[in-house]
Amino acid sequence: MGSAYSGTSVTSFPQTLDNRSLDALKDEIASFAGGQTRKDTLVRAQEALFEAIRVFNAWSWTFNRVTEDITLVAATADYTLSSNWRNPLRAQMVDSSNDTRDDVSWIKWSDWVSMFPDQSNTGSIPLFYTAINIHETGQVTVDPVPATTLTWPTLRLFYHRRIETPSSGDDVLEVPEEIEQAIFDEAVWRFLRKLKSFREARDAQAAALISKSMVSAEYRDFEDYYGA
Repeated sequence: MGSAYSGTSVTSFPQTLDNRSLDALKDEIASFAGGQTRKDTLVRAQEALFEAIRVFNAWSWTFNRVTEDITLVAATADYTLSSNWRNPLRAQMVDSSNDTRDDVSWIKWSDWVSMFPDQSNTGSIPLFYTAINIHETGQVTVDPVPATTLTWPTLRLFYHRRIETPSSGDDVLEVPEEIEQAIFDEAVWRFLRKLKSFREARDAQAAALISKSMVSAEYRDFEDYYGA
């Protein structure tokens, strides 16, 4: 992989300048019940928004791809990740010139324990990686274990993270604006089903499904897979 070209851009990255803040999203969702000034309605609007984000985190998205380089250490099989992991995408070995040299294959833990019962062997570079429970430990495991500490090749992981829930009123969703709108539409119908009639919620749900299907066609991604 050659050096990255850095040109003059009039666009700010990530492209979230047009996304609404958490406070603005809550106000707009609450407006469907005329409750922008009511604290309890705004609370329900935020609950619906956060619920919609969790719904969208049921899938992997191309805009949530993450890369992380890990220096491999002698006799060390487990490595802790530095950011939110949802699922594996790819892994490669990268040399000192930042060029990719080899693939490292993801193997599900259930297959790993059957295929590699002997973890005493060491090697020059890992060929496989897995995770027993990323949610609990935040770690991936490699095989074979490096015999020496490697400044290169470096293990480069590609994986998906989750859409982050905004934590303050000024925060925006770190997603493309089309995705933000689809999440908003999902939040609206979930909000309305708590406060309005079934018919109004049903109509809003239909609109949300259309929005979701449109963005899924463009942005849906899939995790790495190995096994039968």
